[in-house]
This record gives sequence, C-alpha cells and structure tokens, in this order.
Amino acid sequence: MMLRRSHNLFLLLIIVLLAACGGGTTDEPAATGGITIEEAWARPPAMAGGNGAAYFLVRNDSDTADRLIAVASPLAMAEMHESVMADDGTMAMNAVDGVDVPPNSTVAFERGGLHIMFMGVDEPPAVGDTVALTLTFENAGEITIDVPVRAE
Repeated sequence: MMLRRSHNLFLLLIIVLLAACGGGTTDEPAATGGITIEEAWARPPAMAGGNGAAYFLVRNDSDTADRLIAVASPLAMAEMHESVMADDGTMAMNAVDGVDVPPNSTVAFERGGLHIMFMGVDEPPAVGDTVALTLTFENAGEITIDVPVRAE
C-alpha cells in the first residue's frame, strides 16, 4: 500500500514538473493581469544589420485600462512604432512612447499600423525560429513571449 502511494505521488510530481516546464510560445496566448497576447509573429530582416518587425494582438479583458510602456528583446534594440501617412502621400514610421489598451478591447499591432521594430539585427533569425519579446504594461507588468518568425 505504501509503495503504491509513493508511486502515485512520484507520478503526480512528474506531471506537475512537466507542466511547469512548458514554454510560452504564441501558439497559445500569453496572459497576465487581464492582458492577453495572441497571434504573434515576426518578420525577419532581409540582411544582417537590417530591421525586423513583430505583430500581434493585445486583448484587455479587464474593466481597467492599461498601457504598453516598454518592449525589449535579446534579438536587437526594440521600439514601438506606428506607420502613418505623411502629407506627401508617403508612409513614415514614428516611434511611440506607449500604447493605450482600453478596458474590454483589443489593440492590433499589424503591418501598416502599430508594430514592434527590431533595429540593427546582427544575426537575423530564420523562418521557423522564435524571437523572445518582453512587453511591459503599466498595470499588468511584464509578459514575455516567444514570437515565431515566418515569411511574409
């Protein structure tokens, strides 16, 4: 009887440890403090020293507004940018200090709009690799995700 209880306890411990080791890929949404990051993907730079970008959805399921205030990645310098139409009809990218995420809403980081810019990527990741990205929110705190790199 004691041996069976020890065996069951051992199996339970193994299951808990395996669950704790699960990675935070964006195939499954990453969430904390009412904020969920979904559908993340990154575009690799065309060459070493070039720029890449990341796109995703930020969903705020809480009744409290939040704000994305910082981004960071070991890949390269990362900044929040927004593509805007200039007066002369050309597209320009402007760095933004933060992005408001209203309560019970979704904010899209997408091509032609808000996005994360990776600048001066020394070693471009290949399609199929993942890029670590940490998003810091004013209320929810930090969320680190593994962003899959894919072709356009």
